[in-house]
Amino acid sequence: MVEAALPSPILAKVKENLNCRLCQGTLYTFLKFGLQALPDFSRSTPNWRYAPLEVCVCESCHFVQLRYSVERDEVFRKYWYRSGTSETMRAALAEIAGAAKQRVELSQKDVVLDVGCNDGTLLSHFPNVRTVGFEPSNIESEYGEAIIKEYFNAAAYRDTVSRKAKLIFSVAMFYSVEDPNTFVGDIADTLAPDGVWIIQMNDLASMVAYTAYDFIGHEHVCLYSLERLMAIALQHGFEVFHAERNMLNGGSLRAFLRHSKSGDLSLSDSVWHALRWERGVLEGRQHFLGTLINFGVTTSERIMELRHLTESLSREGVLIHLKGASTRGSTIVQAAVLDQPIIMKAADRDARKWGYLMPGTHIPIASEEESRADNPDYYLVLIYSYMEQLRQREAEFLRRGGKFIVPLPTVRMEGL
Repeated sequence: MVEAALPSPILAKVKENLNCRLCQGTLYTFLKFGLQALPDFSRSTPNWRYAPLEVCVCESCHFVQLRYSVERDEVFRKYWYRSGTSETMRAALAEIAGAAKQRVELSQKDVVLDVGCNDGTLLSHFPNVRTVGFEPSNIESEYGEAIIKEYFNAAAYRDTVSRKAKLIFSVAMFYSVEDPNTFVGDIADTLAPDGVWIIQMNDLASMVAYTAYDFIGHEHVCLYSLERLMAIALQHGFEVFHAERNMLNGGSLRAFLRHSKSGDLSLSDSVWHALRWERGVLEGRQHFLGTLINFGVTTSERIMELRHLTESLSREGVLIHLKGASTRGSTIVQAAVLDQPIIMKAADRDARKWGYLMPGTHIPIASEEESRADNPDYYLVLIYSYMEQLRQREAEFLRRGGKFIVPLPTVRMEGL
């Protein structure tokens, strides 16, 4: 793994986990990224706060997790990502809302809860029921009758709403929970007896299958398999009654949970199908640990390929910009030790990031219009999950001969 030489780095508040977050078993490290800057998009000088980024697996229960935890407030109180910025994410959240409505019959008296509601985009699809969101960051929501500005817990919910929630969402946030058992227990206390809990998140099998190492970051302290999620759920009286996958953000799992029916341990066809695919990825040709070690080797190869390609292009005198100043993109950039003069600028649609630096680098973030005016020859696409959208938005760039460098799942170049 390539690691940057960092002069006297400023270290964030970090806790080293010596034992598994679930069973207290021994942790085995299979992938190290060294020190990486926290995903802070508010710095115009490179005085970054760093923390070790190291991925482990529990030798007892096979739960994959980070060895080091950055204090959650340092990561989430000042946050930048907004769901409503991307057309792709708005469409994805609309689709999740539609899928929920097909499985849960809601009346005006019912409550819909979104844990980690961000800017409230998902809640906006439920105008005729009471909506509640938990969002500890500085992001303001335009939706939801009650937005609770703290980390989710059952007591805070009860202090705000007397009625249990008929529908609970945890979208792209469950992997950020430091204490999964307490969190799931609080969900169990909050969900109505006939309610449904929907989790969507990047999962371990998708990460391995598509070499999506950009999922690894200080925000994501746990990397779940469906099998491990089902085991945690069962401990708290939940069953996964439906599961499906999609390619959002490099590969995601969507699980539908409910309070389990007494004595009924049967699995639906969708759950069996998802488990079979997962086991084929994680244990198909070798032991589970061997799969993880092989993933680490492949990740290192992808990172070196990207470094060598961009370095070679830079020596030829071409101009390379980043497309999308994202948290996940920050993992890619820092892992490959990309900085000026190899990458000269990052283009992003979020005006709040303009004028600041890409985390861990000297690369300035600018508007897409400013970036296009520089006539870059290549865009290194950090938001590679949005390629279809980008091809349309950057049609002129492609027509004039520009090319995309796509880092994952393999390093490749795309043009017209």
